[in-house]
Amino acid sequence: MALVQAGTAAVKATAEEWQAALTAVKQVALDAAQPGQRRANAVMAYAKLQSLRSQHADAIQTC
Repeated sequence: MALVQAGTAAVKATAEEWQAALTAVKQVALDAAQPGQRRANAVMAYAKLQSLRSQHADAIQTC
């Protein structure tokens, strides 16, 4: 149920909210990772959220 709520909230998010989320995830990945993995984890998290953001934009355009 929480996943559905998170998905619903993500669909309603503004561009500024997406940017804030991307920044936060990137920072968490940098802080939580081992030194050798920080960049890779941050890049992967950022790419995944960018993909979600792109899907969100595509969904809006098709409505």
